[in-house]
Amino acid sequence: MKADNIKNIISDIDHLPYRAILFDGTWGIGKSYAVNEALEANPNVCKISMFGLKDTRQIYHEALFQLALKNNIGGKIGEIANNILDGASKI
Repeated sequence: MKADNIKNIISDIDHLPYRAILFDGTWGIGKSYAVNEALEANPNVCKISMFGLKDTRQIYHEALFQLALKNNIGGKIGEIANNILDGASKI
């Protein structure tokens, strides 16, 4: 698959029979950029890197954490966590 197909696939996620997509391919073809761009407008999805995750519990927690921050469900806690993540990303 070419990276330019990623945006089309993600834009149809609400009409697809599955709720998870795995994009795999060689490094540097633009997968992360295309996924980030496609997910930007959809508050009901998140991107999870599997790097360093050891079990399904960690995947589940990562998804909950990301969706809470993205949808501001976490309220003040989400705001604090978001500020920490923003600060950490600048370091």
